[in-house]
Amino acid sequence: LCCESDAINNALLADGELMRLLFSLLDAPPPLDSRAAGYFARVVVLLLLRKGTELLAYLQGRGNELVEKLVGHVDTTSVADVLRHLVGAGDSAYLPSHGLSAWLADTPLVDLLLDRLTESYAPEARSNAADILTATAHTAPSPLASRLSEHAA
Repeated sequence: LCCESDAINNALLADGELMRLLFSLLDAPPPLDSRAAGYFARVVVLLLLRKGTELLAYLQGRGNELVEKLVGHVDTTSVADVLRHLVGAGDSAYLPSHGLSAWLADTPLVDLLLDRLTESYAPEARSNAADILTATAHTAPSPLASRLSEHAA
């Protein structure tokens, strides 16, 4: 799945059951298996980079559910990497479209990440949440960065 084959990417995105199966990793209780989470992140980031519009449509179709599940596993480095890419950070040249940032601004992403900064969460969760929020601030001007700045005011 991590190969850069358009045929495989298209088949994955066209099959709701396969996408559900891919994201079902997030249904497991923390901590996630780091190897499985790494493969999950590679596939999701590849889809984001190659088929961002289609992936956004899938994410939007699931409402806030997947955002909440991703943040629920922010203590796992690979899942935090997916979130970093979604907010427009990461080592890629991909920057989220205005649509992705606007959609994320309408989700509870910022609130959930801010909540993860409290002492009730593991140090890894706090550190990863802080990194993602910092990356979000660096995407300004964007709807998501504006949402974050509302909390700072």
